[in-house]
Amino acid sequence: MADKGGIDRGLRDMVARMEASMAGAGDPLSELPPGAPSVGVPEMLRMLEADLADEIKAVATYDAHIESSPDPTVKSVLGHIRDEEMQHAEELRRLIASLQSGEAL
Repeated sequence: MADKGGIDRGLRDMVARMEASMAGAGDPLSELPPGAPSVGVPEMLRMLEADLADEIKAVATYDAHIESSPDPTVKSVLGHIRDEEMQHAEELRRLIASLQSGEAL
């Protein structure tokens, strides 16, 4: 479980920074022409950053649900789901870093 100040605040700060950096970017998929076979690295990075922000929001949401539930079973199940979201976020961070550095995937 996240502590009241550290992780939750860190997640909120990260989401706020990512949302600010993506402000005005719009939905990258809506900018693609019909039938486009692929996207370039900048577009893919924007999509993955949006995905990462969603994963981080999900972690914060599950943390809030865990904190507010008195039921140990609910806390356990939501904790498992939250941990999976955290793993997804870490995988996305690594993928984004790899694309930003130009490393082959």
